[in-house]
Amino acid sequence: MKKLILLPFLFLMLCLVNAQPIMNLRTSPNYPEPTDDVLVIMDLTFNSGGCDMQFSNFSRSNDTITVNVFHCPGPLTVICNTVDTVNIGTYNLGTYVLKAVVHLANNSTPDPCSNHNPQDSAYTTFQIILVPGIPEEKLNSGFRVLYHEQENFIEIASELSNYEFTLYSADGKIIESRSLSGRAMIPSHTFSEGIYFYSITQKGNKESGKIRIHR
Repeated sequence: MKKLILLPFLFLMLCLVNAQPIMNLRTSPNYPEPTDDVLVIMDLTFNSGGCDMQFSNFSRSNDTITVNVFHCPGPLTVICNTVDTVNIGTYNLGTYVLKAVVHLANNSTPDPCSNHNPQDSAYTTFQIILVPGIPEEKLNSGFRVLYHEQENFIEIASELSNYEFTLYSADGKIIESRSLSGRAMIPSHTFSEGIYFYSITQKGNKESGKIRIHR
């Protein structure tokens, strides 16, 4: 009796997996700049073996990018997990909508894997940002910029003397600007969570970087 009850349940689970193969959709790097190639990464699950991607393509319409991946799972009834990665190139500053579509084809004869049909789709967004003041020359003395979550402050661990520290929001607005010397700590309790950029300038030389504030 237990087996009879479990069989319909397992069949239903397999159907659900087949209906929605996209388990997760993301991009890499997390915070791309205009010179970074954007990778679209999809975690997929199928109810048939041999589920590697056959091919892919993508198109762009204004600020919307559509990525299509094509699969033809084999006849073996088994849960098959795979990860599709598609390089969609570089983009200018801005926020983009990403649509991912999984297309499936039938593996059966007489013409296996010939006709693909859309099976599942998912959406996300990604933002292209820019670190202000990318340096051409690096400072001679090393430094580190750290965010301390518990104490809620930004630490500039530096041996530099008489330098300018500037903190920018993701859209390039100046949030904080100070003249400092040596190690310094800047309270961050008034800053919103998110990605910030900083630059440290001394005697005409500049270095920049990113820092994430989270609580």
